[in-house]
Amino acid sequence: MSALVIGESLIDIVDAPGQPFRRTPGGGPLNVAIGLARLGVPTALLTCVGADSDGDLLMSALDGADVTFVGERIGATSTALATLDDAGSATYEFALDWDPRPINNVCIDDPLDALHIGSIGAFVAPGRDVVDQFLQERRARLRSFDPNIRPALVGSPSAARARVEYISQRVDVIKLSDEDASWLYPGVEMSDVISSLLALGPELVALTRGALGSIVSTHQHRVEVPSPRVQVVDTIGAGDAYMSALLGALILNDAARLGLANLGPGTLLDVGAMASRAAAFVVGRAGAVPPSFQQLQLGT
Repeated sequence: MSALVIGESLIDIVDAPGQPFRRTPGGGPLNVAIGLARLGVPTALLTCVGADSDGDLLMSALDGADVTFVGERIGATSTALATLDDAGSATYEFALDWDPRPINNVCIDDPLDALHIGSIGAFVAPGRDVVDQFLQERRARLRSFDPNIRPALVGSPSAARARVEYISQRVDVIKLSDEDASWLYPGVEMSDVISSLLALGPELVALTRGALGSIVSTHQHRVEVPSPRVQVVDTIGAGDAYMSALLGALILNDAARLGLANLGPGTLLDVGAMASRAAAFVVGRAGAVPPSFQQLQLGT
C-alpha cells in the first residue's frame, strides 16, 4: 500500500430540512482514505469500526473503494448527528469512541508514499497515543495533517493549538479551513496563520476558504486558487475531498522526491485546482462521496 490514513470513522446521521434522517459513512479520515483510493492511490485506514450494523456499513464503504482496513472491529460504531441549515452547511454532535487497535499481520510499505493524520483522532485519548507512535516510528515520503477542528471534542483553544503545533512540527503538509484558523488563532490574519504554521516546520500549508477559494503556500511561493462555481447541496466531506485530492496531486507530481520546497507557483496552482475541483464535486451532491480521477479530469 502507498498511503496510510489514521483517524476516526463514523456514521453521519444527516438531518436536512424537510427530509427524513439518513445514515451515511463519514468521518474525515475515512473520507480522505476513500478519496485517495478513488484517485488510484493504494490506501489503508487505521480506525475504529464497531461490531454492529453501522460498522458493517462502514466496512462496505471501505471495501467498495478498495481501502484496506488495518484495525480491529470491537464495540459500537461512533456517530455524528449532522444538522444542515438551509444553505447546506452542517453542524455536528458526536458520540465518539477513539481507541484504534492496529493489527500486526498487514504488510505496510516502508517507507509509505503518504501518512495522513486526521481530525478528531489527533486530539482524543487514548487513540492520540497511537497517532504519536506512528508519527514517531513510521517512515513516509509525505506526512500530512488536517486538524478539522470540532470545538466540542478537542478541548480549549489553547490546548488544541498546542496539539496542532506539536503535530505541525512532525509533518510536511498541513491543510486547515479558515474556520479552523480563526478558532485556533482568534484575531490573527489568515496570511499570518499560514506563516506561523510554516515556521513550525511543514513545507506546505493549504488554507481553504469555501467559496472564496484556497491559499496554497510553501516557504518560497504563495498562490490563491479560486473555487469552481457550483450549486451547493451540502458541505459534508468537502474539506476531506480537498485534502485527499491535494495529497493525490502531490503524489502524482512526485512532490516528495522532487521536494515540496522546489514546487513552483504553476505546480502549486495545479495542485490546488485539483483539490478545489474535488471539493466542488462533493458540495454539488448529497453526501461525502469523493470523485474518481476520471471524474476530476472530466469535471463531471
